[in-house]
Amino acid sequence: MHSVSRIIPIFAAAFNPHAPLEGGKVMPLYAPAMSAPNKLIEKIEGFTRKYYLNRLIQGVLVGAVLWIVFYLLINGLEYFSWFPPKGRFVLFLFLLAGSAFVLVYHFLIPLVNLIRFRKKMSVEQASVMIGKFFPEIKDKLLNTIQLSNQMEALNSTSAVGPSTGSGTLDSTSSGTSDDNALLAATIEQRSARLSPIRFSDAVDLRGNLKYLGIFFGSLLILIALMVFLPSFAVQPTQRIVNYEQHFEKPLPYQVEIEQDDIETTQGKEVKFNIRVTGDRIPDAFYVKSELGQQLMTKGSANDFSYTFKNLFRCTPTPPYSPTAASCAIRLISIAPTKPWMPRRDSSSRKAPNSPLASPPATPSRCLSPATH
Repeated sequence: MHSVSRIIPIFAAAFNPHAPLEGGKVMPLYAPAMSAPNKLIEKIEGFTRKYYLNRLIQGVLVGAVLWIVFYLLINGLEYFSWFPPKGRFVLFLFLLAGSAFVLVYHFLIPLVNLIRFRKKMSVEQASVMIGKFFPEIKDKLLNTIQLSNQMEALNSTSAVGPSTGSGTLDSTSSGTSDDNALLAATIEQRSARLSPIRFSDAVDLRGNLKYLGIFFGSLLILIALMVFLPSFAVQPTQRIVNYEQHFEKPLPYQVEIEQDDIETTQGKEVKFNIRVTGDRIPDAFYVKSELGQQLMTKGSANDFSYTFKNLFRCTPTPPYSPTAASCAIRLISIAPTKPWMPRRDSSSRKAPNSPLASPPATPSRCLSPATH
């Protein structure tokens, strides 16, 4: 009986988490028992870190695709509409706002969550998510974490300082020690069952391969448009960024004048020819000069012409639109002379009856037809 009575207080003291030591110091005796829960917490934090890393990768890929789509949409609006400066200023604001939204929501916020993952998601919340992914765990992991928290709470409340008297423990502390021992054994047992499971497997980074494929597809489309169709993918952006400048919308066709400079004599006729190329060619063209506006004759799908007849005078022409094609027709007036009279030109001394003898030509003012 004496040996049993001696064992009981020793047994109770062994399970007392705050047994008195020399010098009045109190040291917890169950720190090694918390190693298994700490390992669980480390594995749970590994899951949380991988979870937010996955969110960051998804955010970058999805945000990049959204930005490319938004960029092409804004460019498409400007490409087809050719907005005035105020309209391009509105598009510029939309482009800035969309870019800022993608940068903040799909990159900066996931990055901050990854850096501060411990404050963003608690261990209990992560345990619930892990339990949903692993059917064999369910609520076991959450219950183990809750028991571990309860164990820490009991240890903190039982830390009352050094004991007084002969050093024997009262019935209250003995009951607390028994509860702590039972909790420690339960936590150790459950932790051992959960330790083989890799919680980080609940997050599959390979699921981002589909987003990676969509991103590369969108990027290739953007690069192809910028290389082969810069009028759609590059030039609208330049007009949007420089929204204060004025840009003239180009015509869907080009007018080529066959004669850069036409010369004829007064009273004669001259034929004015143009050739039209482009995606959309109008059915009719008009020539405009100080003589008025006349319809040109259509020779083929791309050729138009107009014949000026009996040109005896010309006056300076007013300026026309810069989009109109124009050229100059110079009229040369020849003074009547007798055929046997030689030219009085020191540079040319021909025989009196030479057919090459002619009076000097006097150019008159020009006639500038313009096509519309």
